[in-house]
Formats: sequence, C-alpha cells, structure tokens
Amino acid sequence: MLGEDRDALTCDMAEIYHIFNMKEHPVSFIATLAAGLRENSRIRTEMENRRLPNTDSLLALVFDKLNWLCWTKTKDAQHNKNMPKSLYTLLTEGDKDKVSGFATAEEFEQRRKELLGD
Repeated sequence: MLGEDRDALTCDMAEIYHIFNMKEHPVSFIATLAAGLRENSRIRTEMENRRLPNTDSLLALVFDKLNWLCWTKTKDAQHNKNMPKSLYTLLTEGDKDKVSGFATAEEFEQRRKELLGD
C-alpha cells in the first residue's frame, strides 16, 4: 500500500486511527490497520482504480435502468430516438474531451487566447 500511494495511506491512517506518524508504530501493527480500512478509503479506492464507491455505482445503475424503463414507454422509444444517456457511464468514464493540463506554456497561452478572444 505504501508503494501505491503513501499520501493516501497517511491520510487514511490519520483520519480513521488518528495515527499521524506511521514510523512510531511497528510495521505489523500498521499493516493490520491498513488491511482493515473500509472499501471507500482513499488507498483502497486508489489501489482498485475505482472512480466511484460501490454504493454510488449501484445507485447510478439503478437510475439508468429505471430511466430506460420509463423511456421504453414513450413514442421516442417506438422510433428508437432520444434514448437516455447512462449516468453510470458519465460518472465512471467522465468527459474524455476535457483537457486536464498542458504540456507546454505555449499550449496554455494558445488555449487561453482562444477562450478569452485575445
């Protein structure tokens, strides 16, 4: 767990067990506590590469199925038009076109000029 994300494990230990310095305790003790962290802890979420907790995933899937069932009773469904988008897909995959950063300062400045109209 330490190799995966030391900061996430440190935050979880501080939040759940009030252990602010893991080096003060034996490794076996820290390992036992780390193994007992809940599934929605930072480190478990990071290690399992999940974007949503299980409960949120299930709720989104239930919403999608209910939304689809309601849609099947409409005229749009008879013509296979305007099928509802999946909330689960939106939450787990996110916006793929969204830029999260820039490789160079020039790219940033170019995008800034496009947005501001300079």
